Amino acid sequence: MNRSARTAEDRSAFRERKAAEFRALPTPAEQAMAALLDLMGLLYAEQVPLEIGAKGCVLDFLLADKPICIEVDGRGHKKGHDARRDRSLVRYHGIRTIRFSNAMVLKEPDKVRVAILGAIERP
Repeated sequence: MNRSARTAEDRSAFRERKAAEFRALPTPAEQAMAALLDLMGLLYAEQVPLEIGAKGCVLDFLLADKPICIEVDGRGHKKGHDARRDRSLVRYHGIRTIRFSNAMVLKEPDKVRVAILGAIERP
């Protein structure tokens, strides 16, 4: 096996491990988002590892019926990095991203619900 293939496998295995860790220890805002998506009757996967070009990431929530990723952002998120990743998700996978702060998910779930419904209805 060549070095680049082995490195890609290592990166993929790392993302799988991180996704499993994230699923095991969701933040309060992620728990609230999961409950909201359940109440909305939406099918989704949580903490989904995904390759994006030569790199990859772990998506917080990926809707099953629409190419939409829902991210719940805490203080650790960097806007410039997130914007590049969001553009790459569209480019490589046709997945649109909608982002909510932890505070919005926890304090304004009705606004979050309306925004998600709007994203689902948009072509």
